[in-house]
Amino acid sequence: ARAYLARGEFTQAEQILSSIAARVPQNDQLEFALLQVIARTGQGQFAEVYALFQKIESRCPDGPDADWWKMLWELAELGFARQSFIEAEKVYSLALRVALNHADQSRCSIRIADCQIKSGRIAQARNTLENFRRDFSDRPEYYAMTIKLAELLLDSGATMKAAELFGEVAKSAQQPAGIRYDAYIRQAGCFDQDGQYLEAIATYSKAAALAVDTAAPTPADWTRAAAAWRWAAQAAVNAKDLPQAIEAYRKLLDEQFKGCPPARTARFELAKCYFELGKYSEAEKEFTQFVTEKPEDELLWEAKLKNGIARRLQAKSVE
Repeated sequence: ARAYLARGEFTQAEQILSSIAARVPQNDQLEFALLQVIARTGQGQFAEVYALFQKIESRCPDGPDADWWKMLWELAELGFARQSFIEAEKVYSLALRVALNHADQSRCSIRIADCQIKSGRIAQARNTLENFRRDFSDRPEYYAMTIKLAELLLDSGATMKAAELFGEVAKSAQQPAGIRYDAYIRQAGCFDQDGQYLEAIATYSKAAALAVDTAAPTPADWTRAAAAWRWAAQAAVNAKDLPQAIEAYRKLLDEQFKGCPPARTARFELAKCYFELGKYSEAEKEFTQFVTEKPEDELLWEAKLKNGIARRLQAKSVE
């Protein structure tokens, strides 16, 4: 039976085990039950095999054990795949106890958090992820779990705690630039949501710089940078800091951003900022150029209307 299990031939292993079930000595009953669980797990029989597992779970050892680890991990993975998250979490918790090494313990902790999230027990998941950050800070998954915790905190209203965690990921030189960029954007969004607009603008600016911090930025890199500058400009508008919004929108007029979707209406937004500041001459200039550059844009008629108003107000101010 062990040979069949080693080759992944679970049906054959189950047949062998069934044929000898009546002759298994009392002292070998636990080992026999473990093999049965593995064989039936391999055949995808979760409900049946979980019932069998419950008969022996009380005998689970308290330390590393290769046979128990294999059985528990495979059973838990099957339960997870079958979306039986409560049962799977229970099995993962036992697997954590018998895991053979630090890496396997990390895998179990991650899966436990996943089960808790998928079953809607967010408070428990947050606690599990906090413990993961404490116990597995050396693992490659540390930053991915930090982001997951930040997302849970953000969803629960703990905006600034989430911002702190996103910032930790963003500042880590160990992480790929794309992950750091996303973390900066998420952190800036937290600041924005909390009304800390100046912090949001500064953080969006960091994301924009990071997006093109490479020897040969691609069009996709410039698009990401453009998106960050646009969000920075919008944060400045929210802060009623129109001079800073103007600075951000002007960056989007640079040649590198030509053709980037986030920069499409930058000149129109720039003109609006000038208009709001009462700088009608500058507003008229930018509205006029927008109309010339974008004759088919959906904002064309609004730009023409505002351009006419700016021209009249400018003329009135001269009088």
